Amino acid sequence: MSEGIYRKPGSSSNVQKLTAALRKDAFSVQITRSEYNEHDVSSALKRFIRELPEPLMGKLAVSFLSVSEMKSYPEKIQAYRELLQRLPTVEFQTTKKLL
Repeated sequence: MSEGIYRKPGSSSNVQKLTAALRKDAFSVQITRSEYNEHDVSSALKRFIRELPEPLMGKLAVSFLSVSEMKSYPEKIQAYRELLQRLPTVEFQTTKKLL
């Protein structure tokens, strides 16, 4: 229901608290609106993705960025389809869930 959740940062203390809880035991974390807002959660997600040892898109990350600069919409869609098909299964499924 919020616009631009990835642009507005969450509360630094809440993001740190959530990140620590997820690292300790991600399956037991209960995210409630009374404790965290959407900006806290999106900031924690962005931090997690930034700290991955390998880029989420792997060796194709640069290719994804170059496709974003293409002008032709049909060609851009086709290029994205081809790149997504080349992703390993885990990266593809993660990207699919995020999108």
